[in-house]
Amino acid sequence: MMRKDLAFTTTMVFAAFMAFFIAYISLQRLTDPRAPFDTVAAVHPVINYSFRGIVFAMDLAIAGIAAAALPLFISIIKNNIILARTNILAVLRISRRAVFYSAIGAIGFTLMFYIYLFAGGLLTGNYFFLYDPHAVFTPQFPFWLAISGEILLFIILAALTWFTALGILMVGSVLQRSDIGRRAFMLSLTAGSVVIVGLIAATFGNIIWGITILTETPAFFTSNNGLGGGSPWLATVGLMVFAAGAGIFYYSRGIVMLRKRRLSSFS
Repeated sequence: MMRKDLAFTTTMVFAAFMAFFIAYISLQRLTDPRAPFDTVAAVHPVINYSFRGIVFAMDLAIAGIAAAALPLFISIIKNNIILARTNILAVLRISRRAVFYSAIGAIGFTLMFYIYLFAGGLLTGNYFFLYDPHAVFTPQFPFWLAISGEILLFIILAALTWFTALGILMVGSVLQRSDIGRRAFMLSLTAGSVVIVGLIAATFGNIIWGITILTETPAFFTSNNGLGGGSPWLATVGLMVFAAGAGIFYYSRGIVMLRKRRLSSFS
């Protein structure tokens, strides 16, 4: 039971990292094109260094995830594939119900994200990657083309979210069904501390970055070339805070489990 609980907490730390990574990719999308941001960053060093700090912290978290996965991967290969001769497809298998519910969840998450951005657009006038409902359509750019583009983008985002959820479920399946030793979990959670530090640093860096843009260049903060009133940026901050908080919670639970004497039952 303890091994399964540890496998669950490890999976949840990985899931938190993936949610954080989605927020980070969204932040990178927010700064595209980079020229306006680079121009502002050249005048305001805090904006420049805080954004560089976000990138460095995320690189640190990615390196931590790779380091944390290595001992688990070696233990899985050794105990499942080499010693037990287990079919890898058997440990990767997830139920049809999980596949279905993850698809429903991905659609719901994407829909809520669209609603949030549309509501922010009504307040700020910036619809991020959504088409402005007040746009004037022409024969060269008709209404049906705009709607088709929105539908296609929605499908792509929902599919990416779904595939991410399936990947997390597969990781959880492998960890739950594998004979992983205590030492592998200890090494993994030790490396996981680097992930947590990276997530926390990137979160604070994003908050400092956005607030500095708001205070130093408020016109740029509200412009379409900037943060468009902050609605999309706040979405990245919210997701980062949630993901980092979840990562800290489950990482702490894993550490507590490893310190319990009941772990003597581990191989």
